[in-house]
Amino acid sequence: MSKIVINVIKAQSESRTVLQWNRVQIKKSLDEICHSLTLELPVSQKGLLHVHDTIEVRFYNKYITHNDGNLRVTTVRIDEITDTTESGRKFITVVGRSPARDIIDSTWTGETNSATLLDVAKSIATGTFGIEVQHLPRDVDYTEIIPALAWDCESPWTKLLNAADNQGYVLTSNEAGGLYLTKSGRDAEYWHFILAEGMNIKSVETTESGAEQFHEYVVVSSGVTGRAIDSRCKNNRILTLNLTDFQLDQEKANRRAQIELYRRRKTTTKVTVSGWGLTDEQIRAFADTREKELFFNPNFLIPVYIPYAQLDAKMMISEVEYRADQHQFDCTVSLVNPEVYMGKEGSVYAASKTKKPARKKKPSILEQVRDRHGITSIQVRK
Repeated sequence: MSKIVINVIKAQSESRTVLQWNRVQIKKSLDEICHSLTLELPVSQKGLLHVHDTIEVRFYNKYITHNDGNLRVTTVRIDEITDTTESGRKFITVVGRSPARDIIDSTWTGETNSATLLDVAKSIATGTFGIEVQHLPRDVDYTEIIPALAWDCESPWTKLLNAADNQGYVLTSNEAGGLYLTKSGRDAEYWHFILAEGMNIKSVETTESGAEQFHEYVVVSSGVTGRAIDSRCKNNRILTLNLTDFQLDQEKANRRAQIELYRRRKTTTKVTVSGWGLTDEQIRAFADTREKELFFNPNFLIPVYIPYAQLDAKMMISEVEYRADQHQFDCTVSLVNPEVYMGKEGSVYAASKTKKPARKKKPSILEQVRDRHGITSIQVRK
């Protein structure tokens, strides 16, 4: 049995108070560096929290073997508190974002020395705002050196994100309120994650979007120009990215243009599932839950088997929206082809449509995962 505990921590304090709550919604996305939280509370809780206080959401499960049986899901700073009366019902709505909001919202003048991407991120996030930055895997730095950055009456955040994109890294908030710097695509099959028809799926919705799609993508960087053409977008729309702050070679300029193409051509499949991640049975199967991922998270590469949506491949989680009230948990997982964030490196995982071949069909992703991890009670459609 799992439960959610929500704490408020006063600004500039370590004092925690457990809140009574009605419902909670948390969103994590590769396209939004901050986690966002919307929390509904009884009016009796109003005096316990104020804007800029910290909200911490924790997940308790008796099968978690470390950290006293609980894990953080997110840590945010309160942006807004609204007192509402609706049809005779009174409640408070709290809206918050990860501590990285302070970097995004702030504008100032500064500069950094030429250093690795990780060290530059630390100098801005940790040096100015006290926000910890960690490389995954930990205790190493595989990032490349970037030129000195300078900014004038603005936030350096966009420059930092461009530097990460150029190296194939993702910069995102973590559960504790710090930042992770990690390569695009973490293989979640290692922790037995899977989305499969007949197992844990409540609904599926697929959207093909062209609103931000262009025919030609141009990346300009220090005398080098990278290009990519989207043959599926049959018009004259052009997008040019000015990355003259960075010294990209021809290969990296072309790669960045190609990733921009894939990212704006994406088809998104939204899958609603029960729970926020692994089931109790899956968590219990770990002899030790330390260093294990238990929740669906953006940047996961996850096996997906949904024949009626013609999906049978590994896909990338681009966004997760967790929801809970006092009676149930569920979440919506947004899936895209891995190439959207990994470029050509992700095409090896690209989702392929399920067809009825004339010859014997090779094992599906579901069957492969089942056999590899000894998962039982799965009926595979033949």
